[in-house]
Amino acid sequence: MKKNTKKLGSWLLIAAMLVGSILVNGNQIQAATKPSLNKKTINLLVNKKYTLKVNNKISGSTYNWKSSNKKIATVTNAGVVQGKAKGNTTITCTISAKKKNYKLECKVTVIKPSTKVSISNKTEMMNVGESYALKSSLAPKSTNDIVSWCTSDKAIAQVDSKGTIKAKKSGVAIITAKTESGKTDTCRILVADKKMVVDNENDLVLALANAKVTNLTLATQAEINVTIPEGNHENITFTVDAPKGEVINNAVFKEVIIKNIAPSTWVENAMNNDITVTAPNARVVVSENAVVNSIKSETTGNVNVEANGKVNSVVVNRTSTLNLSGKTTEIYVVINAEDSKLSSSVKMMITLNASANVELTAGAEGTSVNKGNDTVKININNETGATIIIKKADGTIEKIEVPKDDTETNIIIPSTPSEPAKNDPSENKPSDSDDGKKDDEDKGNEEEDKTEVEVRFVIKANSEDGYENTWSKSITKNKGDMLTNADLLSSEEINKVLGDGCEFLYWFGLSYYEDKTTGYVNSDYFKLDPNENLGYKLSGRVTLIAVYKGNTTYKACIFLSGILEDTNVSMINTLDNTLIIPNGEGRYDLLPGDYKIVAENCEDYCLSITYEDANLERGWTCYLRQRGTVGVTVRADSIVEKFYVASGSTLSLDKLPDVKIEGSELLYWNVEREATREKIGQYGGTQGEKVTEITITEDTVIYAIYDPVPADAYVRVKVPKCEYYNESSKEYDNEIYMTDSDGNRIMPTTIYADEDIYDLKLGEYYLNYKDKRVKYTVDNIEIARQITSVQFLYQELGVKTID
Repeated sequence: MKKNTKKLGSWLLIAAMLVGSILVNGNQIQAATKPSLNKKTINLLVNKKYTLKVNNKISGSTYNWKSSNKKIATVTNAGVVQGKAKGNTTITCTISAKKKNYKLECKVTVIKPSTKVSISNKTEMMNVGESYALKSSLAPKSTNDIVSWCTSDKAIAQVDSKGTIKAKKSGVAIITAKTESGKTDTCRILVADKKMVVDNENDLVLALANAKVTNLTLATQAEINVTIPEGNHENITFTVDAPKGEVINNAVFKEVIIKNIAPSTWVENAMNNDITVTAPNARVVVSENAVVNSIKSETTGNVNVEANGKVNSVVVNRTSTLNLSGKTTEIYVVINAEDSKLSSSVKMMITLNASANVELTAGAEGTSVNKGNDTVKININNETGATIIIKKADGTIEKIEVPKDDTETNIIIPSTPSEPAKNDPSENKPSDSDDGKKDDEDKGNEEEDKTEVEVRFVIKANSEDGYENTWSKSITKNKGDMLTNADLLSSEEINKVLGDGCEFLYWFGLSYYEDKTTGYVNSDYFKLDPNENLGYKLSGRVTLIAVYKGNTTYKACIFLSGILEDTNVSMINTLDNTLIIPNGEGRYDLLPGDYKIVAENCEDYCLSITYEDANLERGWTCYLRQRGTVGVTVRADSIVEKFYVASGSTLSLDKLPDVKIEGSELLYWNVEREATREKIGQYGGTQGEKVTEITITEDTVIYAIYDPVPADAYVRVKVPKCEYYNESSKEYDNEIYMTDSDGNRIMPTTIYADEDIYDLKLGEYYLNYKDKRVKYTVDNIEIARQITSVQFLYQELGVKTID
């Protein structure tokens, strides 16, 4: 019995110890989680309520709530705070526990609601990478409302609590300013980049005004009518991808691509655009005063061209249906796709490089066909009833009469020989040796020489209204004839148009003619002075523009390029040293005279505007050479960046990209002279010189050096073709190639007319020319995907690169 009592006592002792331990631990946990308020600060509108709550309450405690300023805000015993008037107060909760008291505080700002919030400095456009600080204003002035900021798309534009925007990528973001009282205002931001997509006319116009944009697309599925304003955007490729859109274009682009458009219309009002059509169904209307360099059909659908103005050429590169109409006098057409269909009510000069079906209606009289080779077939339905000239690939000409409704394929009907004169030896039959071929050849050449060409005289009258005051007159001559002073307008005719105060100088000529080999339209420029006995042989249509001086208001349009961003540029008229202000498009409209361009870090540039330049309204781009500036290229794992710094200044290493390559370590930045590839030094990383900036004195290339070299790294080497005159063959030899270290020839990755491109892994290679070769080493200096020229090796080979 005693033994059992002892055991029971032992168990009771252990249980007591465990309970004591639990209580101690419980007190420790309770002490670690002190009471706290759910909010340390709150913003509260006048007459609005908010309930403060106590976290980690202690059982058996009492709570006493108090406001430091009851006129600002009151608080109930349950912690309900109510705003009374604008201002600040502190709400205190005093907790009385058994062993300890606690004092908890919450700062309260009571807000007088605003009636309106406004963003005072809205902007419509930003460039990627730019920052812009928006500002807000509140009404009435007595309000102490608080403004917060948010963005509709953080990927496009971010905004912080102070309203500062950071543009991230191209697109549209809505920035909203919102008050505690619920009032809002918004700012719509179009973020621009080199490549942009817009869906409305307003954003399109904004993007066109941004110098950084080089590739712009109008893309929308909505029904839309867009008018593109006048402007010179020769650096922009413009694409329209709007299946329900209609576009009226007044601007000049680098290229226009019609990817999708409503079947009704693209209206072209500009001068000298190149238009490529890939849309399945498109209609291009060229206005009377417009000029289109070329229209290329890259679609398998229908392309309708209404040419009321001038269209220099239309090229069909995919099998499609092309319909030509309009008021223009003649269009050059090149067919490069088999089985294309062509219908026209306009006179054409067709170059046929592939078989085609052609339908001619009234207005297409005088159409001629030039066969690229004799295997191509043409299926003609001639509704005009007029003669058609077909020129064979060997240059001989057949005069073809295709009867109305005759659709026989590739019929060649010889022209009817003229009746020989009596007692003419040509009455005799041709000998068996020539079989009459020479007579046919002479007749063909005679027909070609008698092809009529138009010579058009144009005088732009004294007006800025452009073509509304343009006077013109045309004469007709034969191809191959000389255009001489006898054909020119008399001074009396010219003076009637120019009026008093103007002096005629000479004729400026533009000739358009077809290249027999390529089928493309070429142009010549020449000058005819009535005071000189000069002439010009006619090979195609000619336009002569009168150049004069005197009472002219036409201006040359000058655009400056090649200068650094944010560089101050001054255009000065040297006659009176007046400053010329550019127009809204950043171009200078200059009357005839002498001018000087002064720009920071660039050499001064002088130019003279002649009466010819002004009268012809030429748009010029003046490239200013950067004086004392160098381009620094940073290449690392496919990243290529360009910095411009003045010669002798420094480039901070923190500007170089922080490129991470998995499994590789950045050893250092290798710095080379761009011209000679001579190493200047190595900086940064784990093995480079520990400096924060590099002094740049010449054109420099910087490469990231990693260890180990990534397995997929390679160098893209550009090998220009060379030009070497062979005395024995009297020909130019351009065979230059690369081999590996074992002498095995390497095939280029890409072959161009003027250069070959090789993708080379690490190792040794040779550049070969005849019996000479030069070693070219690819090491870990050039691990990035890049294009490197090897022209500096050519001197050792003794060859000269093609200019």
